[in-house]
Amino acid sequence: MERRLLEGGGEALLGDFRIVLASAAAAVLVGIVLVPTGQRLFARAIGHFQRHRSTGKLILRSATPAGLRTVREEVSLPARGHLAALAKPRGVSWGVLLANVLAQGLLTVGVVASLYAGYLAPEFRVTASQLSAVINGLATILLFALIDPQLSVMTDDVVEGRIEESLFRRTIVWISFSRLAGTILAQAVLLPAAILIAWIAVHV
Repeated sequence: MERRLLEGGGEALLGDFRIVLASAAAAVLVGIVLVPTGQRLFARAIGHFQRHRSTGKLILRSATPAGLRTVREEVSLPARGHLAALAKPRGVSWGVLLANVLAQGLLTVGVVASLYAGYLAPEFRVTASQLSAVINGLATILLFALIDPQLSVMTDDVVEGRIEESLFRRTIVWISFSRLAGTILAQAVLLPAAILIAWIAVHV
């Protein structure tokens, strides 16, 4: 940041931040691919914990040859049927999905936008760097008010047998893709968010 201020490389700095956001989107995509593996591993880990009731034993087990073999056996990539299942009922409204897209986009861009705002308003850059909550706060409200309650109630419904597990899985897939869309949206939100934070740092 300080070097960019001295050299005047604002466009290069913005490009650097866009690379950071692109890497975040790539990480979310990798996470989506690993969802089936994660589900299988968590199921095995929970089963082991229910039998032994010891976190220490679970950790030690994961480091043994047998534990590593279990990890290798549970590696699973998404099947083609998972994509075909997206044509079936989602289990969650478009409104919730769009709210998640917006929330994830804001969460992704908040800190990065506050840093770039410090470049836009260099005399207030310390203040600007502390104002990521201006962006992240709205995202937190969206998650708390719209998204988390929906998933919590749906989880209870699955446990109590009121909805099918397959529907819940499709919902998780939709939520995951909406998160990916949010991290991609962060590219468009970066500059407006940085300008807003810079304005607040200067005028408030």
